[in-house]
Amino acid sequence: MIISGTIINVLAVVVGSSLGLLFHARLPQRFVGIIFQAIGLFTLALGMKMALGANSWLIVVLSLIAGGLTGELLRLEARFDGLATSLSRKLKTNNARFNEGL
Repeated sequence: MIISGTIINVLAVVVGSSLGLLFHARLPQRFVGIIFQAIGLFTLALGMKMALGANSWLIVVLSLIAGGLTGELLRLEARFDGLATSLSRKLKTNNARFNEGL
């Protein structure tokens, strides 16, 4: 079932975000940096593995271009920033990096 992957992804993001909110303040900054670097490297490696496994590089390149142009035309970054600012106000969070994390 296709939707199960989406549900698992949403649950993983919610659990990971919750753990981050709970333990971020308790961890030394150097540990937080290492964790972020490890997650970033994993994401990069996973993306490269998926791209290398693609049957056609042209599809990968065209998909990246189409996604980038679509996001720019729909001003998705500005809309997500506005949503994050609105959520930050409603949740009354003092975390300056809330928008960046969302």
